[in-house]
Amino acid sequence: QLIKQAAMDAFRTSKPCDTVIGTVTKVNPVTVRISQKMTLSGEFLGATQTALASIKKGDKVLMLRKSGGQKYYIIDKVVDEL
Repeated sequence: QLIKQAAMDAFRTSKPCDTVIGTVTKVNPVTVRISQKMTLSGEFLGATQTALASIKKGDKVLMLRKSGGQKYYIIDKVVDEL
């Protein structure tokens, strides 16, 4: 049980990838605000072709944060209404 707990703790602290919701503040170049203090653009962002073609200013987007937190990939637009 102790070994299992240590392995789970090590996995959680490594943060292989996290999901993040951000708001598109600019489309060209793409800029996304993920908190009041953090806005991402340029080399810190990547996107799928589908997501890039469909986003516009004000959209909420689902992103994956690469391990280490240096790069975020826009996966898709978030739709609240179903």
